[in-house]
Amino acid sequence: MRFFSGIRAGGRQIGRLTRSRGDESLPSVRPSPIVLISAAGSGNYGDDLLLRYWLARYPTDAVTVVVIPGHESIPLGEARTLLITDAIQEPVRFGARLVAEGAQLVHLTGGGYCNDLFNSARPMARLLRFLARSTRVIATGVSFHPTGEKSLRALQSVPFDLLAVRDLYSLRAAGPRCLSTLLAGDDAGLIPPNQFLAASTDGERRLVVCWQDQFAGPTVPQEAARVITHLAAQLNPDRTIVLDLCPGDGAITEFLSPLRPIVVTRQDALQNGLPLRPSDTVITTRFHPRLLAERAGARTLGVALNDYYANKHELDGPAITFQGPAVRLPEFLSAGADKLLLSPTAPIPLAIDAAQARRNLESALDRVYSRTDFPRRVRAWFASASNSSGGRI
Repeated sequence: MRFFSGIRAGGRQIGRLTRSRGDESLPSVRPSPIVLISAAGSGNYGDDLLLRYWLARYPTDAVTVVVIPGHESIPLGEARTLLITDAIQEPVRFGARLVAEGAQLVHLTGGGYCNDLFNSARPMARLLRFLARSTRVIATGVSFHPTGEKSLRALQSVPFDLLAVRDLYSLRAAGPRCLSTLLAGDDAGLIPPNQFLAASTDGERRLVVCWQDQFAGPTVPQEAARVITHLAAQLNPDRTIVLDLCPGDGAITEFLSPLRPIVVTRQDALQNGLPLRPSDTVITTRFHPRLLAERAGARTLGVALNDYYANKHELDGPAITFQGPAVRLPEFLSAGADKLLLSPTAPIPLAIDAAQARRNLESALDRVYSRTDFPRRVRAWFASASNSSGGRI
């Protein structure tokens, strides 16, 4: 994993944070009692959507965002401070700066970036363990898959005030001593539909495809397009849509050209919402587009390109998030999507009540917020937000 450097505010770089070495000092940022840690900024739609959601829930002038990794400007508004840093490679030094700048609550927001795949689990655990000495530390919607034994021990040593994980692997990884752990699903389950869906009144039946180039061989998009084109002949959709939501995810579009697909980019989706509805059939290798498609009522098929995505698409355990089928890539290419999607199957029962899990998480968050000694202006903001939303932020 690369850790990029810089400080940006409102999508505009306002300073420069070089990779800290020796006695060089980190630049000062506006004092902030709330720190969000996120994987947004690298062009991934799901990570950016989650950051936008959490930023809207916290006071505008009280958030410092630490993006890991990140190299793109994120439009946060002029009041935001976005700190893009490699400083968790020196976690104690960076943590000391956050505390000196007034951090009282550190929120590790959802995603699958704290693991051994990105070599981030142990440095992140060290950072959070240091911060927990003087701040509240919470995590929501996180997945620790995959992590080895040393990384698991490091993560289990973090005294989280709240740890809400999105999968059973991470629940087991948290260990029995972490009494603050909840199995709550991904943070995207908290987002109201009107914040991620495009308004629509037509009754079209669409085939929606989201196929990533990452983790796949150079010929896979063409092979996948052959399978998808065959399915389209069976479905006879009114329209085909390709979701190009992450850098490099558009390669399959040229191989689907006979279907004349409409391409929806990450920027389109963030600005106008995803064009998803109950009549759609969605084939996706990515996690968040599938989660949001099922929340929209669409029929989905998840395709796992490797073990990392097999865990995301719940191929190795009880269903927590998805009620549609999922397969590994070889099965998708050999069996054909039509056999997987056109055969009548009952929805997969979920192992948790998603609505109750969300309520449990909201209650747990409220308890942490109420125990944190925020400045008066932040407490007033929380009280105002809670009252205006019927008791929920």
